[in-house]
Amino acid sequence: MLYCVVSLMILQFTFLALGLLVCILMLVTRLLTSKKELKENLSFECGFESYKISRLPFSLNFFMLSIIFVLFDLEIVILVTMVSSPLILQLNSLVLGNLFLMFMLLSLLAEWSLNKLNWIF
Repeated sequence: MLYCVVSLMILQFTFLALGLLVCILMLVTRLLTSKKELKENLSFECGFESYKISRLPFSLNFFMLSIIFVLFDLEIVILVTMVSSPLILQLNSLVLGNLFLMFMLLSLLAEWSLNKLNWIF
C-alpha cells in the first residue's frame, strides 16, 4: 500500500516538474524572440497588390472523398476486430455485425449513385 502511495507521489511530482519546465521554456522563448513582423511575411499588404496568391483553392470533392475513405477504413477496422473477437459466436454480435455490414454496403451504394467516388473531378 505504501509503495502505491509513493509511486503516485513520484508520478505527480514528475508531471508537475514537466509542466513547470514547459512553462519556463515557453516564457524564455517568448522573451528571446523578436516581436517585429516583416512586411514580406504578411498575407495582406495595405495599398499594394500582392504578387502571390495567399489562399490556394481547395477541392471540396477531394475532401469528401478523403472523408469517405477514412470512414470506410474505420468500418473495416471495426469489422476485423469483430471477426477476431470470441464473442462473434453469440447471436447478438452476429446480428450487430450483419447490420453494420449492411449499413456499410448501403452507404457505399449511395455514394456510388451520387458519383462521390470519382477520382477525376
